[in-house]
Amino acid sequence: MRISSTCSVHFPGCLQNKPVVLPQGRSTMKEKIAGIIKKISNITDSDIEKALDIQRLEGYKRRIGEILIESVISREDFLKALSLQFDIPVINEEDIPSGIVLENISFNFLKTNKILPVRLAGNVLDIAVADPTDSSGVDAIRASYGYEIRLFLVSGEILERKLDEMYESHGAVMQRIFDDVEKDGIREDESTGELDHLRDLAQDKGIVQLVHVIIENAVRDRASDVHVEPEEKGVKVRYRIDGILYERERLPARMRPAITSRIKLLAQMNIAERRLPQDGRIKGRYSDKEIDIRVSTLPTVYGESIVMRLLDKESA
Repeated sequence: MRISSTCSVHFPGCLQNKPVVLPQGRSTMKEKIAGIIKKISNITDSDIEKALDIQRLEGYKRRIGEILIESVISREDFLKALSLQFDIPVINEEDIPSGIVLENISFNFLKTNKILPVRLAGNVLDIAVADPTDSSGVDAIRASYGYEIRLFLVSGEILERKLDEMYESHGAVMQRIFDDVEKDGIREDESTGELDHLRDLAQDKGIVQLVHVIIENAVRDRASDVHVEPEEKGVKVRYRIDGILYERERLPARMRPAITSRIKLLAQMNIAERRLPQDGRIKGRYSDKEIDIRVSTLPTVYGESIVMRLLDKESA
């Protein structure tokens, strides 16, 4: 096994092809899973032999437990057996929160590695996994962020459903916005500084929605600042939460001038001026709160970097 290739993007501290070490606190395999399942359920030696035959015919692509679940045991019994084998407690579905626990870890990374962060208290991160033998994703999080990890078991079916529930709302909104931008044919074009062109970009339906969602999500996540940072191949959006910057979005490079123009227009800045720093202010209602936003821009090699400082007027 090796750490997923996506870890270099989302976990800068982890190393590619680093040997995998089982997460701390995990016991060694003292007994084979089939033997444990036999003790806690009504399966027979014949059932196990049939499952082993299927496993061999399939080239060992599936675990023995997965095959047994199809015919002779329940998912609950399989989880119970894994729990006994690896000394990892099972977490109930009702104990898994509905909100996103770690904003700075991408949905694709979690989905690929089949891991579900369920709770973060101080430096202790609780993670639910369906396959305790695959530690690559957990190791990447530990190596990159230094969390003390506590593992819990959950069925693969519940894990995928909870991940989808956590991210589908945000993902659906962003996909719809991207579709609108694609439909409107926005292209990266920073060579022209014509005022009318920049205003058209700033008033594009998809871009208007995108900037609104970026600010609204920041308010919802209680971020103090939003950083919109141009890069060679795109735009990085980061939120500062409790003093720490978390990456929230990576947007296509073609959206750079449009996003910048939209924010500058809202902040009543000169949208045609790209060579000098500017300061502005946005007042609006986001996530049902009156928000005062201080905006500053700074020219960089790849475009203007923007910082938006958010102040909740209702709690000030």
